[in-house]
Amino acid sequence: MAELLAQKYLIKVCGVTTEDDAELVVAAGANAVGVILARSSRRVSHERARSVLHAVPASVVRVGVLRQTSDAELRRTLSELELDAVQVHGPLPASTHELARDHGVALIRAVGVNELGPLGTLEAAEAYLLDGPHPGSGREQEWTDIHAVDWPGALIVAGGLNGQNVAGVLASVGAWGCDAASGTESQPGRKDASRVASFVRAARDYFESREEQRG
Repeated sequence: MAELLAQKYLIKVCGVTTEDDAELVVAAGANAVGVILARSSRRVSHERARSVLHAVPASVVRVGVLRQTSDAELRRTLSELELDAVQVHGPLPASTHELARDHGVALIRAVGVNELGPLGTLEAAEAYLLDGPHPGSGREQEWTDIHAVDWPGALIVAGGLNGQNVAGVLASVGAWGCDAASGTESQPGRKDASRVASFVRAARDYFESREEQRG
């Protein structure tokens, strides 16, 4: 949990499926790596996830992505994998945050732009990932007025992000972090070195410029 919250900003590359891609992402300068454990073209088994995460240094935030998880599945994931954060999509059992906290793992609550509703209905979390209506599709979404929302935790933006548009989205929304999967790939589950570098560089340049302006 502390590893996530210690970051000034978060640049996360998700859908990593191999040790080589994990090393590529870290070398490019991302400070968070995500493995998808839910149904997806980028899904990996716990065994594969363990190998991928083993290639990620302790200074980089390791995130496991789940969807509509049960208490039993979450306990198994937290017990079997060395994670700093768990990102959960879909409805959450009331005990999700407590289970994560008991394991010293931060909770990232994923919310689709079509699911926002009243903020009072959002489950407690250390961070909130605002995604498009079709996670992993690479489709860009509208960010109008999202910056005006008073989020109860750190905000991460996702959905069709890449090296060409991430800085503009971050500037529009004022988010703490960003996340990309398809925008960093040559094909689902396989990272492209130039696309990873472009995304990370553009995001980092934006964040560092913002930090300088804040003094």
